[in-house]
Amino acid sequence: PKGNAERVARIRKSRTLSFLGQKGHIERASAWTHLLGAFGFLLFALVRPATDLDSTSASGRLSTYTCAVLAITFAVSTGYHTLGTTRWLAPVARMFDHGAIDVALAVACTTDTSVVTLDFYDVPWQTIVDQCFVAVVILCFFVYRRLVLPAEDTEIGWGDCRLGLFRVSHADYEYSALRSSSYIVLAFGFISIVPTAVRNLTPTASYTLIVCNGVSLLLLMAGMFLDNVMMWPDLLYEDASKRQLQKPAWTCHNTSCGCIMTSHALWHVFSLVSVVTLTVGREVAISETVFHTHPHT
Repeated sequence: PKGNAERVARIRKSRTLSFLGQKGHIERASAWTHLLGAFGFLLFALVRPATDLDSTSASGRLSTYTCAVLAITFAVSTGYHTLGTTRWLAPVARMFDHGAIDVALAVACTTDTSVVTLDFYDVPWQTIVDQCFVAVVILCFFVYRRLVLPAEDTEIGWGDCRLGLFRVSHADYEYSALRSSSYIVLAFGFISIVPTAVRNLTPTASYTLIVCNGVSLLLLMAGMFLDNVMMWPDLLYEDASKRQLQKPAWTCHNTSCGCIMTSHALWHVFSLVSVVTLTVGREVAISETVFHTHPHT
């Protein structure tokens, strides 16, 4: 704080109410969760070819590439939540963040398609490029929108300055449903290839892949519901400010670390666990499948 001694003292006193402490960052928890994911998937992508896991089939190689793409996606998200409070960087960082998610979803869907079709055996080329085509269309639209719109047209600020919870972010407004629907199309695309998985894979491989995809989807939906509908525990913190409670029940924050688990930080945890679950299911399916023998026609 700047100004005369009285103003500085008043501002510092008001900061004692902050849930983030004197030097906290509202996006710190979100950044740390995805930084963990970035390092974890980068390590797995580097180590995987040296393990006994299949790295020779198209599905095995694609699984390695998917882990690398996921590492990049989590790294981009970490950068966005670290630098997103810098006003001139926020709109660009957000564009890269959502773009990386689209690419990661498309690559993961393509890899799963390769697994259930035994390295794309006897499938039309449209099946192979379908998910990537969806990602490219969405990317082109939102990149174009970002280029032609001034940053202030999408800027939105909300929260409580006194509690340290105020943030400035960007929104898609009338196009939010379009972005969400693209995620849904890609995330739920696996449902269309469930019959193929049951037909071509062993029971262990198919059931594991289906169950892990189902659990992954449920985790994603739960995290989105928590973040976008319930907005928990963010609304609870706002209520707590009126009651002058420093730590509302069922919340998690630390003033000395400057971290707070907002609804979006919890969504990050849900998404990380979701992707790990999906990866485990895919690796089990690949290890249970012989890709050099083709299904009977």
